[in-house]
Amino acid sequence: VSDKVLAGRCLRRAGVRWKIALLLALVQARDGGGVQQQVEERFEELEKRIVDVWGLSGCWDMKPLLDGGKICQVLNLDKKKKEDGIKIGVLTREMIDWQLSQEKPLKVTGAQAEAWLLESHTV
Repeated sequence: VSDKVLAGRCLRRAGVRWKIALLLALVQARDGGGVQQQVEERFEELEKRIVDVWGLSGCWDMKPLLDGGKICQVLNLDKKKKEDGIKIGVLTREMIDWQLSQEKPLKVTGAQAEAWLLESHTV
């Protein structure tokens, strides 16, 4: 899993308060001495990467582009079957990770998600 996807997962958990969570993590991670300037620089660097490079700002509101019914339709699954129901849950989580991994995660379309699903989950 890439750093971008891991960051996206953390951002989705932290939500709109992600900057506070990032700052607290950086402060906690510093090793003892008075390195406030280094913490501030690292914060700014990571904030820029998250927002400008990775395009993850707002990813906490991101929903899977395909719902369970659409996943069933595309992959010919039956959500009433227990094993297919479990698979749909796994596929939904994988889809969020795939969306986070894209160049512009918040601009990915349902058609792109459907193509990814067919390409990565059919024999």
